[in-house]
Amino acid sequence: MATWIIRKYDGSKPQGEWTVRVLTAPEIHVMLQRLASRYLTDDEVIDSSVRRNHSGYRPLLEPIGRDIHYGEGIYYIADIQK
Repeated sequence: MATWIIRKYDGSKPQGEWTVRVLTAPEIHVMLQRLASRYLTDDEVIDSSVRRNHSGYRPLLEPIGRDIHYGEGIYYIADIQK
């Protein structure tokens, strides 16, 4: 299983770093979604949880770019340690 480095940022300022060795890539995605959701309002979590074709859907808990990157303002990134 891969070794992941999880980094938390507030804007461009690093806020924390963790090493995780027991999760798969899909599990890392779920963990980062959970961490990022802590900084959303209740309405934002609900809007991010409805089906994508719903008119009120907001992609606030979708990965950003091709990296494993979740959140805005305060955000989390996961990288595989090499």
